[in-house]
Amino acid sequence: MSYKVLIPTAGIGSRLGSKTKFLNKSLISINNKPIISHIIEIFPKDVHYVFALGYRGNLVKEYIEFAHPNIKKDFQLINPFIGEGSGLGYTIMCCKKYLKEPFTFYPCDALIKKVDLSPSENWIGYNNEEINKNYRSIVIQNNIVTNILEKGEKIEGKCFPYIGVAGINDFESFWDNMKENNEKAILEGEVYGLKKILNNGFEPRRFNWFDIGNLEKLEETRKIFDDKEITILEKENEAIWFHNEKVVKFSDDKKFISNRIKRVEFLKDFVPDIIDVGNNMYTYKKIEGEVLSRKINQTNFKDFLEFSKNLWQKVNINDQKEKENFKQICWKFYKEKTIERIKMFIFKNKWAENNLIINNQYVGNIFDLFSKIDWDDICDGIPSRFHGDYHFENIIFNSSSKTFTCVDWRQDFGGILEYGDIYYDLAKLMHGLIISHKIIELDLYKVEIKDNKIDFDFHRLDSLIFLQRILNSWIINNRYSIKKVNILTALIFINSSPLHHQPYGSLLYALGIRNLYDELNEESKNDI
Repeated sequence: MSYKVLIPTAGIGSRLGSKTKFLNKSLISINNKPIISHIIEIFPKDVHYVFALGYRGNLVKEYIEFAHPNIKKDFQLINPFIGEGSGLGYTIMCCKKYLKEPFTFYPCDALIKKVDLSPSENWIGYNNEEINKNYRSIVIQNNIVTNILEKGEKIEGKCFPYIGVAGINDFESFWDNMKENNEKAILEGEVYGLKKILNNGFEPRRFNWFDIGNLEKLEETRKIFDDKEITILEKENEAIWFHNEKVVKFSDDKKFISNRIKRVEFLKDFVPDIIDVGNNMYTYKKIEGEVLSRKINQTNFKDFLEFSKNLWQKVNINDQKEKENFKQICWKFYKEKTIERIKMFIFKNKWAENNLIINNQYVGNIFDLFSKIDWDDICDGIPSRFHGDYHFENIIFNSSSKTFTCVDWRQDFGGILEYGDIYYDLAKLMHGLIISHKIIELDLYKVEIKDNKIDFDFHRLDSLIFLQRILNSWIINNRYSIKKVNILTALIFINSSPLHHQPYGSLLYALGIRNLYDELNEESKNDI
């Protein structure tokens, strides 16, 4: 049966905190795929969707058109979607022109298992968990829904949590009731219209329901749906999504996306071809293979280093002015940007500006350490073709063809698209051998902070320690400076610290400072 489904996505998703700072809540990831895709997959292919767009609605529309180009759909812009006059009821009424027939109402913050959701009759969805004051509830008598209670409201009889999903066969009465008391309907949403027609007969339907409207429930749901195939550390303003055979890359920064796309020209044969291009997203075909972190061993790591040699094609700069410009860019990229990131971290973590003792070693103040770095040497980079975020999670390895493909490349190097500093890629590769995404995902680390004393530890695989030795030898044998790589690796840890969740950010900060101290004071270093 072909039918219509109303999915309102206009709200700001305030209960999800910073996760909706740059994204609409319907685009929050569950197992590296937006919630909205999980919802669409619940329904038959011939369903016609009506998406109500408000907060970050341009992103919802862009994603759906990229990931689900063949579904039948209408988009309705909601204005206002926040403040006076806004509300779920207003959003629903704005979509009336598309819904002059039976339809299913489905919120964008709930997941259920794939079942028949057609509005061939009136029904209301519920879950048989214990009543929670955070949810409305329904009263069931003789297998009929007799009432919908507001949050915290109590009544004698069998009550169950209402999950916000409903089949509305009697659509004409529903719309008549929604406009009967417009102000109250705006506040109560679909429930106002449903309450008025309960006497028409609504079947209660029990569903296996996953609420993702608040942070606690979101994390619970993520653990249930996680298939452990791909590990991606979450960022507020960036995301990578997988749907069918497509990969969608999102950034809140339009220039970021634009430069990423332009850089494909310089990385041709090393990165995938772009399929779709938008303002905040681009897509490419999913690459056959697995992330290199899952397949890495001594043999293919050596092959990967040979592959990297081809990637790191050196760029000859003959113009003296361009040479000086490149050195200035390295200065801004390595020194000035790191100082900005340190200030960002200290702003939220006041202990970080103290003279620190890290793992029983007095390392002093971060700015004193910085004064000991030979910045002229660090910023004397080697211009070459580069990736920019070079670690195993960004490399796809096809074990059948023994080939490597780079993904999630950096958008520029201090504004330069054509080339960057080869030392930055080397340091990125080194940092991924020291601390892996999987270890962070599994919480196999600890950080203890008391005043100016920081103790940290994290699990390291013996195989990665061995590969680090191989990389050290490769760097030396190819006449690069291992000291420069190690210093830049420490700066990468420090740079990343304010961008990640806690306590991971504090681990990165402490690890970076301790490694920097050790490199600047080689007599205190321990062999790997």
